[in-house]
Amino acid sequence: MTKKLRINYNQLLMKKKEMANEEKHKVVEDCIKLIGDKWADLCFKHDGSRILQQLLKFGHREHRITICDALKSSYVDLATNKYSHYLASKMYYYAPTEELKAAMRLKMAGQTSKLVQHAFAAEVLEYVYSRGTDKQQRELVLSFYGNYFLLMKETKDETGNPVSLKKFVELKPQLAEGIMDKLDGIIQKLMEKGLARLSIVQAIIADFFSAHPEEEVSIKVKDMAQSIKEKVPSLLASKPGLSVACGIFSILDAKDRKTVVKSLPVEEMLTNKIAHLFLIHIITTLDDTQLTKKKILNEALKIVDDHIEDKCFGNVLLSCLCPPE
Repeated sequence: MTKKLRINYNQLLMKKKEMANEEKHKVVEDCIKLIGDKWADLCFKHDGSRILQQLLKFGHREHRITICDALKSSYVDLATNKYSHYLASKMYYYAPTEELKAAMRLKMAGQTSKLVQHAFAAEVLEYVYSRGTDKQQRELVLSFYGNYFLLMKETKDETGNPVSLKKFVELKPQLAEGIMDKLDGIIQKLMEKGLARLSIVQAIIADFFSAHPEEEVSIKVKDMAQSIKEKVPSLLASKPGLSVACGIFSILDAKDRKTVVKSLPVEEMLTNKIAHLFLIHIITTLDDTQLTKKKILNEALKIVDDHIEDKCFGNVLLSCLCPPE
């Protein structure tokens, strides 16, 4: 079976002018018949996983439904395997119906705090999260909160969506300490594993910071800021991460702020649509104007000829030259 599938796999890789889509659909059909009910014999192997990815890519709607239906019950196992985690991401991408995508998210939702710490599953979880709607992303984040998940999911806002952690804590203050302690423990583990770069982790950290009253900077928040300060650049990949980075920068003392500024890859950040906003935040909040000029303005002037028309670059440059009074 595997030998025949490899031959068909090579045919699917042929260019369109060499083999029409209709012919490739026929090859995919033959492969599905050949596999029968032996999906598990293929999906966890290096060559088998690659073959199935090509079947998803070149199959039509019904083929994709057949493949996803056959494998969706093993979605978590696929996500945690060295070879099949690539297949898990492709399944979510090519799944032609929302019902299939929802089934895959549901499989992950029950184990998100475990999966995000897994080397391969974390990438699949991040992929699924990044392609979700606001509501779907919120539900994946809520699933990190363990026993509090159902309570939070049942508590809706005026639009019918699950409430934010901040709102939930305001509505149920008697649960605040327990849920914040749990969240603190989860985040510390994620930080130790270097997972701050994942946008789903950034959303969890943003929840933690937003749930504390603005006028109250607790010991937990200060400790969290200290543990994350060296990972600020990796946070600047999403809006929640940007929110966390700005919050941390505001909490840190002058010495730690300087350390953060010196660690930033300013040249890359100047033209990034999210990261450049953090540079503007630094310019408007940092008291040390000499450091700002030396680290940010100097870097900007080095590449001004290449990026002067870039909107993000222009905003940072204007902030440097015309800082708030």
